[in-house]
Amino acid sequence: MKKTSLTDLKEKYKAAPVSNQVIQIDGISYTVVSHYAGDKDINKVVRNIAFSKAYEDMKIHSA
Repeated sequence: MKKTSLTDLKEKYKAAPVSNQVIQIDGISYTVVSHYAGDKDINKVVRNIAFSKAYEDMKIHSA
């Protein structure tokens, strides 16, 4: 299986929307660049996050 290079990925997703965000951790600035390639089912991702959060909340409140 061929390993995909950064150059190949840049070319493949050059038309995808991109966002930049600067985050500071312990006084050091990091730039996070997100490329929205559409490879994930956003509904499934949001549903899984919501389910996990609700499950954790139930465990905390039932203890």
